[in-house]
Amino acid sequence: FPSLLYGYTPIKEDRKIKYHYSTLTEQEKDAILTALNAYLSNSDKPYLNPDLSVKDITEQLHVSHQQLSQTINEKANQSISEFINHFRVEEVKDLLTRPNNKNLTIEAIGQMAGFSSKSQFYSAFKQQTGLTPKAFLSQKTKTAVV
Repeated sequence: FPSLLYGYTPIKEDRKIKYHYSTLTEQEKDAILTALNAYLSNSDKPYLNPDLSVKDITEQLHVSHQQLSQTINEKANQSISEFINHFRVEEVKDLLTRPNNKNLTIEAIGQMAGFSSKSQFYSAFKQQTGLTPKAFLSQKTKTAVV
């Protein structure tokens, strides 16, 4: 809690300190990030599974939890869950704009995209887009009419 007492906020330099003893090269991190993007982007869309775990991903990519975490932290400036939720939010944005999904609730669409709870869904969506899902949908509807 030093940040609360002294107003200190961690910055990117802290990540360098955190991984000071890591032997992971920039090329290895690039390869891990490329493999991760390919895995999450493949036609199976593993991020749609709300039970997708870090262990599932590390086993698929043949890397350690530490290596995956370091790569995402340093290359994407995100946590593992933020990285996965990015794919889920993009899926929600796509699903919300499909005419055949108009009869579904926003929460149901969040579940279809792999979010395990309403609060996780709304929080990730707002963090990534700056809008609530409903505001996003309203904005898209207005744009489509114009």
